[in-house]
Amino acid sequence: MDNEFLQTIVALLPFVILLLGFLVFKMNALRLSLYVWLLEIFAVVVFFHMPVQKTLTASVWGNITIWNGFLVLWTGQIFGQCFRSTGALNMLLNTLDQVLPSKTGKAVTLCSVVGGYLGAFNGFATYPVTIPGLVRQGIDGFRAAVGYLVYFSWSIAFVSLFIAATIASSVTKLPIEGIVQTMGLLTLPMIIVSVVGFFKILDFDLKNSDNRNIACLTIAANMSAVILFTQIFPRLYILTLIAAATLSFLFLWLYSKKGATYSNTSNDKEIISKKLAFKAFLPFYYRNNIFLSVESYYG
Repeated sequence: MDNEFLQTIVALLPFVILLLGFLVFKMNALRLSLYVWLLEIFAVVVFFHMPVQKTLTASVWGNITIWNGFLVLWTGQIFGQCFRSTGALNMLLNTLDQVLPSKTGKAVTLCSVVGGYLGAFNGFATYPVTIPGLVRQGIDGFRAAVGYLVYFSWSIAFVSLFIAATIASSVTKLPIEGIVQTMGLLTLPMIIVSVVGFFKILDFDLKNSDNRNIACLTIAANMSAVILFTQIFPRLYILTLIAAATLSFLFLWLYSKKGATYSNTSNDKEIISKKLAFKAFLPFYYRNNIFLSVESYYG
C-alpha cells in the first residue's frame, strides 16, 4: 500500500474502534481488545505486507513488554487502595485542616502536595488519593475527577521520575537537560491554565479574595519550581515536582499564618496530635522508598 494517507487511516482505525467500543457501544473490554487485536494483525499482514510469522512474534513481544507499564499503574492503584482502607486518607484530610481549614484551601493543598510528592515518583498513585479526598470534602465525584485531571495536567511531563524526558532522550539522543529546558518553558503557561481551570470546575469563586490569593500562591509556587529546576539548574530536574509541592505547602502555610479569612471553613474540624499528623504522611515515605528501590534494582 503506497498511499500515505490511506496508510495513516488504516493505522488509526484500531484506536478509533477502541474509543467507539468503549465510549459509544459500552462493549466488554476483553472482547473488544481481542477484536481489535485481530483487526491489527489483518491490517498489518494485508495492507502493510508484513510476514505472518514476524507479525505474530511482534504481537507477542508487545503484549509481554506492555506489562512493565501496567506494573507502574497497578502499584499506584494498590497504594491508593491501601491509603484509603487504612484510614490514612482521613488523617491526611484532618492534617490539612491545620494548614488552610477552608474547603478551597484543603482541596488545593491536597492536590498540590499529593500531586507533587507522589507524582514525582509515580503519577498513577496520585489519582486514587486526591480524587476520593476531594469527594470526602463534599465535592461532587465528577467535578473532583475532572478538576484534578485538569490541575494535574501541567505536571504530566514531569511525573514518574521524568519518564517522558528520559524516553525522549533515549530515542532522539539529545541531552536530557536540553529536553527538560524546553519542557519547562512549554509548561509555564499550562500552570496558569490548569490552576484556573481547577478553580472553575470545582466552583471556587475567584472573585473571593481568599480563593484568588490561594490560586495566585499556587501558580507562583509551581512556576518558581519549574523555572528553578528546568531553567536555572536543569541538571537537578528530578526535583521539580518535589519543589513545587514543598513551595506550595510553604506558601499556603505562610498565608494561613498571615491572616486568611476562611470564608468557607467547615465547623467539624477535628483537632489531632502532632504524632497523628506525622503518621498520616508515613505512607508517602514508605511508598516512595519502595518505588525507588524497585527502580534502582531494575535499572
